[in-house]
Amino acid sequence: MILLGNYEFWLPTDASSHGGEIDRLIVLVHWFMLIVFVGWGIFFLLCLFKFRSRSGHQASTKVSKFKAAKVSEIAVVIIEVIFLLGFSIPIWAKVRGAEYVSLQENPLVIRVSAQQFAWNVHYPGEDQKFGRTDANLITTDNPIGLDGADDLAKDDIITLNQMHVPVNRDVLVHLSSRDVIHSFSVPTLRIKQDAIPGMVIPVWFRAVLTTDEVREQNIKTYPTGLSTKSALKNLVAMASYKDNDDKMIVEKGTLLTEAKIASLAEAGIDQAEAAPAMPTEIACAQLCGLMHYRMRGYLYIDTEQQFDEWMVEQEPMFAEGDYEDY
Repeated sequence: MILLGNYEFWLPTDASSHGGEIDRLIVLVHWFMLIVFVGWGIFFLLCLFKFRSRSGHQASTKVSKFKAAKVSEIAVVIIEVIFLLGFSIPIWAKVRGAEYVSLQENPLVIRVSAQQFAWNVHYPGEDQKFGRTDANLITTDNPIGLDGADDLAKDDIITLNQMHVPVNRDVLVHLSSRDVIHSFSVPTLRIKQDAIPGMVIPVWFRAVLTTDEVREQNIKTYPTGLSTKSALKNLVAMASYKDNDDKMIVEKGTLLTEAKIASLAEAGIDQAEAAPAMPTEIACAQLCGLMHYRMRGYLYIDTEQQFDEWMVEQEPMFAEGDYEDY
């Protein structure tokens, strides 16, 4: 059943532990909206028929009272209260996260600072403690105002538009903005939270699928003809393809370009399996300025090993001796 079953035929892939609750609420609300829409549509048609202009009838200015209409309005209010108190607020309280994550073992805590038009991601480093930040220290090279003179800041890691998190581990994001209102949106994790200047808002999630697994779930077959090549462009090939001479044209996992798509068509390959190169993106869901469309980040959901290796590869923002001017 659509009401209780799998929603992925019309919703993005669910890669979060709480996504089922969000999807269930979305489906219930849409069923409710459909019932209200059909009900009020029928009522409107009945009114058009009953109070139509016709000979022998004179319009009355007396206010009519409809018991059914009043009952239906009360029922709508009651159902909306149930949705709000029974579903929406509990899910919101859980995803907001600060108290929930404090009960979990070894959560990953990250700071995300939004700005026009980028996402600045702050990791605490090996000591698992964030260094001091100061708005007066914000520069082009130091977008979050990290104080290099603070001992706790010397191993902190800052990335731009790139967030790595391990799968099956609680993550707490402290979300803020340094200029205007932005909206931190990750559809595959069922996360959307406004970032408001002057506020630090906690957001919790736990990914249950890696980015590679999400990509595997989004494989589709696309035609390679010239009229449809734009649909394949910038996707990743999810299978390897060779020509008639057994020469490799496209290897699995490589980005599809116009030249590679043309090569597939020339080799007589009519269809190709492909998927989004980065299915777990971070978007700004708030119109935050003229360059809003460029505010695009990438969330990499890694295995624990991949995440640890990535952290080792990262350079702290302040290498030894580079903090004296701050």
